[in-house]
Amino acid sequence: MSDLRAFQGAVVSPSIPPDESFRPFLFTLADDELGSLTTFCRERGLRLIDRMEWQDATVERGASSGNWVYLPWERKVVHLLGPDAYFATITDRNADKITREEQRLLRTRRVAVIGLSVGAEAAATVAREHLCGEIVLGDFDRLELSNLNRIEAGFDELGESKCRIAARRIAKVNPYLSVTVFEEGVTEENLGAFLDGVDLVIEECDRLSIKLLVRRFCRDRHINLVFAADERGFLSVEPYGFFPDLLPFHGRIREPQPPRETFDKSLAFMKELTRWMGGWEAISERSRTSLEQLGTTLSGYPQLASEARF
Repeated sequence: MSDLRAFQGAVVSPSIPPDESFRPFLFTLADDELGSLTTFCRERGLRLIDRMEWQDATVERGASSGNWVYLPWERKVVHLLGPDAYFATITDRNADKITREEQRLLRTRRVAVIGLSVGAEAAATVAREHLCGEIVLGDFDRLELSNLNRIEAGFDELGESKCRIAARRIAKVNPYLSVTVFEEGVTEENLGAFLDGVDLVIEECDRLSIKLLVRRFCRDRHINLVFAADERGFLSVEPYGFFPDLLPFHGRIREPQPPRETFDKSLAFMKELTRWMGGWEAISERSRTSLEQLGTTLSGYPQLASEARF
């Protein structure tokens, strides 16, 4: 844990520009340093937020106990309970839907999320329910205006990395959660590093080759995988950790599918994408109608915020 001097150095000489950051900076204060922190924040135009009475009634406002969290991209410094007290307090209303023992065990787990449109909602939910102690995010894409019909973000974040946006959301829920990002996306070359030590994969990408590759990798390493499609509540649970002989896609697709760029029309790619959900006729009539308009009157794949959150 850093101290006041290290925090001041991070503000004066940041290793990366604040507008590009997504990691919270945590530090502690000595008993006599609150005044120095207050003065420094005022001089640097940082907003100082101390609302400990809303976290733990036994802690007095203005005390130096707990930790301080600096969010560079928002220019805020927030007083927060220490990691154990924070964890105990914020998971209190999970019990006993998630028991204390289960919550402590989940805190030791590592979860990976691939694809951060729909996947960003999964990542935020995992963080909010404190279902892991480490989370890995992978997506090369950046936020577009048409994404705002389903992604929890704002128009002020257009052009930002989806990885960075998701990591910032998580930081504001739990700054103690370890977050690793792969802003170049998940590829055949970095897949091993991306899934190193992972206990669960949440797969939400639309690259056919990566979807199959990830499943084969998870099967070989006995890693569980889940996928939810924003189409009729489709959910696939692929527990390779428990059933290592389970076939990828539950055996629906056994051969590598062609890459997206080989399809001459968007509709042909979308039809291929539906194969392991039961095929084109298995999806809803309204989805089929929308997808048939891709490239003409419709700019992209139809997705709703309610489906993404589900």
